[in-house]
Order: sequence, then structure tokens, then C-alpha cells
Amino acid sequence: MDYDIVADTLRIFRANSDFCVFDLETTGRSATPSARGKEPAKVLQIAARRYRYNHTDRTVKLLAQLNVLLNDPTITEIDTFLTEQVHHIGMEHIRDASRAAEYGAELVSPQEGWARFAKLQHGAVAVGHNINAFDIPFAQYDTARWGIKLPFRTAEGKALPIGYDPKTAKIFSIDTLLVARLLWHRDNRARDKGGYKLRSLATMLHIKTDPALDHNALGDINTNWMLFMAMLLPLRSYAQRFLTTVEPADQYRRMLPPLREAIPTPGQYAELRRSRDADAIERAARSAEGVDELGEPEAEVA
Repeated sequence: MDYDIVADTLRIFRANSDFCVFDLETTGRSATPSARGKEPAKVLQIAARRYRYNHTDRTVKLLAQLNVLLNDPTITEIDTFLTEQVHHIGMEHIRDASRAAEYGAELVSPQEGWARFAKLQHGAVAVGHNINAFDIPFAQYDTARWGIKLPFRTAEGKALPIGYDPKTAKIFSIDTLLVARLLWHRDNRARDKGGYKLRSLATMLHIKTDPALDHNALGDINTNWMLFMAMLLPLRSYAQRFLTTVEPADQYRRMLPPLREAIPTPGQYAELRRSRDADAIERAARSAEGVDELGEPEAEVA
């Protein structure tokens, strides 16, 4: 098992308090041109929420949010499968403000949408499900067309280059898909019930979701934040038995080998929540559920 991802994720989590959870919906599946000359897909929707996590009392504050559809004049078609089976965004939603409002989003130009996202994300840790391989590259390629630079960084604090290799790049982000694969790779139900998809993990962990927002970027980031809290609060509690300060990654790796046995599988996690036997797990559950009660954000990003 490669513990580097979990170790680095835990270090980032413990050293930061502001987290920007985001998700994109797109016209297709690839951000780069295909070998057959097919044009790269483009971004239809940006949804993001910036949270502040207080590590002392373990409370969460929703600072700001963004939910926009992009009226991109270069978009001429949307993958039919995605429109019908995934995000349900059609051409009418990105051309008509009233139809965008029916979808629950604001219709803006790509330049305005990305500028607002850059403002919201600046200085925060980027969080998402498969963002290292999908959402961040998509965002970078899409904004390059409009001359906008996003504040994504490497783990060393340098600007994240466009076209990076997600398998080797060290990114200042938390990708919950990568963490879930490492923590729960032996759990049979993860393989039997949809793998490590966001909704499958939410079901296994008994995380409440809004069916009306299924496959909508805004619904996905709500679920993603709760998954983030559910997996990292137990991690944090476990680490605090061994560490009192943020240490180099190699020290985390020495601490992490027994982690596979210490962190609950999705099935065990759900059982612990029902029985209320484990303090650390229950705190994670309460924090996750509390997100639904945060109310309106302090600010919409304008």
C-alpha cells in the first residue's frame, strides 16, 4: 500500500483551516484533444463551497459558495449520455438564464465564472473526488482559453503547470477518491456496490444526500464535504495519539502502517454510528451531519 497519499493528505489537513470543495460538470470526458482529432470537452458548470474548519473545537463554518453555468459561445454540443444520464444539463441551460435558474444555478460568462472561482479558491486547499485527475486538469485547460490563471499549487507552493501527470505530481489538494481507495481497499462492499464512486461511498457510510441534487455539481460538493469529514476526522484522532505537531511525511509513514486496522471500513463505520460506541467516529458523524444545518453561506462570490 502506498501510504504517501494518506500521510500527505493528513499533513495538509492538519496544517490548514480553509478548504474549497469543488466539482465541475462538462460537455464530455476528456480535457485534451483525442488522437482522432476530436475537440476537448469544455466546462458547463462550476460549483464550489469554501469551508473553515476549527481544529480546536471541531466546528465548521461555511464561508462562501458559487454555483454557475457557463454561457460559453464555443460550445456547440453536449455528450448525449451525460445530458440524459449524468448531469442533465442541456444547451438550453447554458443559453437561457431562466432555464439555468430552474437548474438552480446562475448563468454567467466563462470569464466571470472562472474569475469568481479563482477568488473563492485562493489560499484554500482544493478538495474534491477525483479532482487531481479530472477537475483540476479540466479547470486549467478551460481557463487557459480565456487567459485566466487559477491559484492551484504544488505541494512545494509553486504554480501547478498545465498538463501535469496526476500519477506523479505532488498537488496542494485533498483528493478523497485517492484516500478512499487506500483506506478501504480491502472492503468487499466497495467493490460490490459501485467501487469508490462518491454516491457509493456516501451510501456505505450512511451519509445523507439530497436525491434532487444527484449528479448535480452542487449536490456532489455537499456530499464530498461530508465524506471528507467522515474519513479525515478519524484519521486525525488516530494521528494525535502519536503526534503533537505537523511532522515530515516520512514520520507519518512510520505511524501509518497500522492504520489499515485502526480506521474503520465503511461497514464498521456505519455500525459504529448506529451503536455510538466510538467517540472519534461519532464526532466525525456529528460534524458531517452539521453541514446540512449551516444555513446560508456568509457570502456568495461576486
